[in-house]
Amino acid sequence: MNEKLIINTAQPDDAEMVISILDEATIYKNAHNDKAWGDTPWSVDEVIDSINSGNRYLAYFGTNPVGSFVLEWSDKNWNDNNQDAAFVHQLAVNNSYHSQNIGSQLLEQASNIAKQQGKKLLRLDCSYDNKKLCEYYASNGFVLYKIIQSTNPPMNKALFQKIL
Repeated sequence: MNEKLIINTAQPDDAEMVISILDEATIYKNAHNDKAWGDTPWSVDEVIDSINSGNRYLAYFGTNPVGSFVLEWSDKNWNDNNQDAAFVHQLAVNNSYHSQNIGSQLLEQASNIAKQQGKKLLRLDCSYDNKKLCEYYASNGFVLYKIIQSTNPPMNKALFQKIL
């Protein structure tokens, strides 16, 4: 693919595209025994909230939406109150664009935004039982920080971080 990936802050008109990417990613995760995102369609309100807060990003090849993520400045899973950290959530790539390095580019963009905001760490979490996803994050420079027990949904959750 010769087109350049463009990543912008999502706008309210992008909500349906974001939901489509998230719903597709949820189905994919569930098909691979990762229940971290549940099995119900994503809520318009939740997506709109992340868009209105300016924390939702949407990636395109040309006019094709190919991925999305949320970047936040706090996370209830990390109880260390580290003010030097930013947190990636809901990283998703359109199934038609898997294996094209898009997820890595989204993580790189999240790192760049976090650095611009003076952060020294980029953090994220996933199901510890999804070994392929854990390996993927490790291949992108993230180190397993700790494993916690999550109750909603019930699972072992891997907390990863990367020094920026």
